[in-house]
Amino acid sequence: MIREYDPARDRSQLRACMVELQDFERGFEPGLPEGERMADRYLANLMERCAATAGRVFVAEEDGAVAGLGLFVSGSS
Repeated sequence: MIREYDPARDRSQLRACMVELQDFERGFEPGLPEGERMADRYLANLMERCAATAGRVFVAEEDGAVAGLGLFVSGSS
């Protein structure tokens, strides 16, 4: 199911997804920062960019757990 992001409900799960993805990508590009080190800053940046462009954030949910994210922004920043 895809639904609108709810920070109170989804933030920790979304952060965990970002950590997992970043650490996976580090397997291909070892110079990338560790997921735990970048996740909070990156998540905040995504949310700020979305808010600044009147964008919307959606999550993909499977079996009650966040499995992905979609950000939709207008214009460029």
